[in-house]
Amino acid sequence: MMRRQQLRSFRKPLIHFYSKKLLRHPLCVSTHEEITGETKFQPILDDKSISQPAKVKKVVFCTGQVWLDVNERREKLGIKDEIAIIRVEQLAPLDYNSIIKVLKK
Repeated sequence: MMRRQQLRSFRKPLIHFYSKKLLRHPLCVSTHEEITGETKFQPILDDKSISQPAKVKKVVFCTGQVWLDVNERREKLGIKDEIAIIRVEQLAPLDYNSIIKVLKK
């Protein structure tokens, strides 16, 4: 998000609503390879923990800290392929094409 803001051709204030809980959380830290080279911002992040998409019964869309809490609870309860948790990284404008692509999977 900050990298995309810096590369824009115009300057506009960036407002970031997050608590410090996610600042150094192991699930939220990017590697050097993930932020360099030909990478780009992804407005929708698919649930990579789902091994069998055909078994998914529910799809939950959430953002940031909510995703972290829901994902930790899912792991604690031992729910594996029944619920897919999709992270929405950008709410406005919402990328409907990415959502459709994730739902088709």
